[in-house]
Amino acid sequence: MLCSLYNRDLSKYSEKALTILLCIDGWYIGYYNKGGRYKDVNIYWMEMLDMDKYLLPILESHDEQYFTDFIKEHHLKTTITMKNNHLYCERNINIPDYEFELVQPVTRENMSDSELRLLYKMNPDEIITAAACYKDSYSICRKAG
Repeated sequence: MLCSLYNRDLSKYSEKALTILLCIDGWYIGYYNKGGRYKDVNIYWMEMLDMDKYLLPILESHDEQYFTDFIKEHHLKTTITMKNNHLYCERNINIPDYEFELVQPVTRENMSDSELRLLYKMNPDEIITAAACYKDSYSICRKAG
């Protein structure tokens, strides 16, 4: 998504670099999840973000195990956390060395579709992010009160 928002030209990148992008972002998961049942949603967002012409051929030419093996081979499975207001990663990867300040406490919750709709109707500015996780179930981050 960030590549799209910042108008990053992906045509300059190799298949390996694009595969890394698919792996670290976890975008490949939605394509294969539940036997590919929801890959149309994944493809829809790739098209909306104008990434389909670069990423979809990679997904179509490989299976999920390819990405699992790629992550293991290139040591891409790691966690980035916050320590003393700085990003921290156990692996030696290039992450921004900035000091971050928490300006808004946030809570993460899981809720039904109807609960999310009611919250949105009552106070839409309270919702920071919402992601559909399962049928009629959402994981949200909302401003802590």
